[in-house]
Amino acid sequence: YLPSPLERVHSATNLAIADKEEAAAPENRIVLRACKSDPLLFLAFKLEENQFGQLTWIKVYSGTLKKGQSIVQNTGFVGGLKQGKKLRLNRLVRLHSDEMQDINTAHAGDICAMFGVECMSGATFCGDANGAYGQAALSDLFVPECVVSLSVRPRKKQEMAQFSKAMERFQREDPTFKCTVDDRNSVCVFHGMGELHLQIYLERIQREYGVACEVGRPRVNYKECVTRRTDFDYLHKKQTGGAGQYARIIGYCEPIEMAALNSGAAAFEFVNRVTANAIPAAYIKSVEQGFRDCLDKGPLCGGSVEGLRVVLVDGVTHEVDSSDFAFNAAAKGAFRQLYVEQHLAPRISEPFMSIEVCCPEQFQQAVIGHISSHNKAVINSIAHTGKNTLLKCTNALDAMFGFATSLRSLTQGKGEFSMEYHSHQFVDDDAQVKLVQEYKEMLLNEKENK
Repeated sequence: YLPSPLERVHSATNLAIADKEEAAAPENRIVLRACKSDPLLFLAFKLEENQFGQLTWIKVYSGTLKKGQSIVQNTGFVGGLKQGKKLRLNRLVRLHSDEMQDINTAHAGDICAMFGVECMSGATFCGDANGAYGQAALSDLFVPECVVSLSVRPRKKQEMAQFSKAMERFQREDPTFKCTVDDRNSVCVFHGMGELHLQIYLERIQREYGVACEVGRPRVNYKECVTRRTDFDYLHKKQTGGAGQYARIIGYCEPIEMAALNSGAAAFEFVNRVTANAIPAAYIKSVEQGFRDCLDKGPLCGGSVEGLRVVLVDGVTHEVDSSDFAFNAAAKGAFRQLYVEQHLAPRISEPFMSIEVCCPEQFQQAVIGHISSHNKAVINSIAHTGKNTLLKCTNALDAMFGFATSLRSLTQGKGEFSMEYHSHQFVDDDAQVKLVQEYKEMLLNEKENK
């Protein structure tokens, strides 16, 4: 039997506290009781599609949920809904295997499902927006950043509507799957947690929606980081027919340590140390925004730029020619000037994964030899459980493409593995030169195709 809900004390995040760290403090969390007489609070933890529409699996943490009552969604909105809007619960069911039984009520501790409510996985619902749990959020799901990208497009333009419908549904179901649009190449880019993760969604698009897709080569989530402190004194001066542009900014850029980034530190920091109102506050915001605009796509390999701290110390303005645009342009010009080897010394980093491999003992040496053949792999531990060997290691994600096929060959289909994101680490010099050259060739091809 499962443990009783009364044996564990649950708590919820208080949405009224804006600061996330403050809201996560134990003294600021909302303690819940598994009591059917308390105010209603429940969590949508899984979504399915069937002939009746979206089926949403829910767990009731507090109070009593009744068929036909009005509920309020606190988090996980789709379709333009906002917090506080009342929704009507038209159908409530209990599921057992492939059987579905209509029920009228669900009490604290029950797991059931509802129809007719559009939401995302991890959404929180309450019974009254002004009640005790009107500002409570149950889901503290940790969503790691995506580490693999894959360019995808439907083979037939007529199937784009079905393709878009599938993307909307998959992103609601799975917070670790994201889809963006690359306007330059007219393709969609899937972002996920691994090669197999994205392959499953490609198969589901084909099977459930009948959409055949053209797929590009998987690309890992490379990032760019600066490694050296550099001062800057940049003047942006441009004279046109009317008012000109004038902005001078003085300060320095320095790296944020890779260890701090892997521990969750902010990818970019902007520090204002301007004194005596040398630069008006409005222009300082434009300087910060100018630097931020340069971080989305780095010049080396197109990855996002992280680990940069910009400290603005001083500046000069002009009574007529200075403007928000001029200071924004000055920040971008300073970044381009500094982002070279002799100044900030940028480096490319790649994702490394924590990997667990389980295989029969008879294939242990073959599997260890295959993993050790990768020069970036580090074997952390080898344990024996019964007749199986459990191997834990870290390796670059780029080296893991095709590992599932290799493992099946080495173990006669009896081996299995799992992996999760570990950290980003710098690539070696030869790999960096190769990645930079590939990115330059890609940009050149795009320019020629236009």
